[in-house]
Amino acid sequence: MEQESGEVITPAHALQAVRLGAGLGEATREKLARVGQILVRGAGAVLFREGEKTPYLGVVISGRVGIRTYVAGRGDVTLSTVEAGDIFGWSVLVPPSRAHATVWAVTDVTVLGFPAESLRRVLAADPDLAAAVYQHALSALGRRITSTRLQMLDLFGSPRTTEPVRPPGALSRRLADVRRGAATEEPTS
Repeated sequence: MEQESGEVITPAHALQAVRLGAGLGEATREKLARVGQILVRGAGAVLFREGEKTPYLGVVISGRVGIRTYVAGRGDVTLSTVEAGDIFGWSVLVPPSRAHATVWAVTDVTVLGFPAESLRRVLAADPDLAAAVYQHALSALGRRITSTRLQMLDLFGSPRTTEPVRPPGALSRRLADVRRGAATEEPTS
C-alpha cells in the first residue's frame, strides 16, 4: 500500500510503528509481519459483525474504527473507538473466535490485519511471540474495561457512595487519560 508521500507501507514497516511491534525483537517482529496484510477500508465500511467468526486481529495504522453492539430497543450502540496504534478483533485469539461486537470504519482506515488461522499457527509455533501478543491484547482489553467502567460511572454515578464527590468532569478527564494509555492509577484526592 502506498502513502500520500509515495512511501510503500508493508506489514513489517507498519508493525515497527505500533505498540504491538515495539516490544518485539527484530526476528520475532519479522515472523509476525510475514502473516500480516495491509487492509484499506473507506469510512462506513463494516470490517466484521457481532456474532460472526472474527477474520483477523487488527491494528489500526491510520484512521479510526468504532466498536458497537446491538442493544434491544435501542439498536446499535457505540461502545468505543480505536485509534491508530491500538488493536481490535482480540476474539480471534480465543476459541470459538466469534466477534463480540461489530467493528466499522469511522473514517477511512488503514489496518494491519493478521488473519485468524495464520496468526494462530505462528503463535503456536513461537511461545515468546504468543506471550507478547497475548500480553498486548490483555493490556488493550484492560484499557477498554476501565474506559467502559468510567463511562458508566460518568453516566450513571452511584447514589450510595460515601466517597467525596469529584469535581465535574473528573471522570471525563480520567477517561481521556485511559484512552491515551496514561497511567491507570486512581487520583488520591
